[in-house]
Amino acid sequence: MGFHFERLDGDARATGPLTGVTLADGWSRKFSEPIELPNGETLVTLQDAIAWLAKSVPASEHNVQEVQVAAYYLTEAAENNGPMAFARIAMLKAINRNRPRDVTPARKPHRWGRRKLKRDE
Repeated sequence: MGFHFERLDGDARATGPLTGVTLADGWSRKFSEPIELPNGETLVTLQDAIAWLAKSVPASEHNVQEVQVAAYYLTEAAENNGPMAFARIAMLKAINRNRPRDVTPARKPHRWGRRKLKRDE
């Protein structure tokens, strides 16, 4: 995707010919539920989220796919009235990008291949 992080300058206007949204309006949109960070802080608005990405993610990880996708969907939600759910999910994935996934075996064994037909009894 190739999203580049830049500084946010307050009330700058969005640079699209069809967008009449100011950055202050779009970037102040709130998530449906605040995003909890591992250190206890919360991200409430899109501006909080993009600022966290720019400040807290090391420069060496700015090209990681999860971070790029999060930056893209945050920008889409702010500047093009994109879906906030995508921005929230992408942020959660970016926050947890280094956490190993806990894969637990299913509690119940699968029945695939175990069922016997009446004629085979």
